[in-house]
Amino acid sequence: MKPVRLQFEAPAATLRQQFFGHVPSPSGAVALVALIAAMAWGAAVAWQAWKTDDELAQVRASLAAVQRQKGQRVDRAADAARPQLTAQQRQAWSLVARQLNTPWAALLDTLEANTPDNVALVSIEPDARVGSVRLQVEAKTLDTLLAYAKELGTLPLFENVALIKHETNDQDSNKPMRLSLDLRLKAAAR
Repeated sequence: MKPVRLQFEAPAATLRQQFFGHVPSPSGAVALVALIAAMAWGAAVAWQAWKTDDELAQVRASLAAVQRQKGQRVDRAADAARPQLTAQQRQAWSLVARQLNTPWAALLDTLEANTPDNVALVSIEPDARVGSVRLQVEAKTLDTLLAYAKELGTLPLFENVALIKHETNDQDSNKPMRLSLDLRLKAAAR
């Protein structure tokens, strides 16, 4: 007998075969699963990064709001802590400011440069309230003191020189004359 050869029709292509064009090998299936897992992991990381970025923006906004609120509290506290000065205190501070703003270096330099050797400066007493300086000077004669007072009146630092009193120092054996002067500083120098 003769062997019969049977010819079967090729079976219809399965879905896998139609999709891949051939029957996938087991290593191809593993690669496909790994690719899908990697894509899922990448999507999860991207979503977590987006979520973290959103939370960070919210925290920054909250921090900025707290800092603004704290700054306003500090400003209010500083205003409340600032002392309120009475009229007497303002007047006292004004006097101190005038005293400090008196051109002492120019005043003392002017007196030193313009005081002759035969005249002695005994005392210098400032009065910042009125912008004047009271001097006590001594010399052997009243004429020397009057000439000195007249010379001080011509200096650009002073606007007025007033003679207050004169006396003789009887306690000294030379009996020098003592003159008290009131020098008013010019307004620009006060």
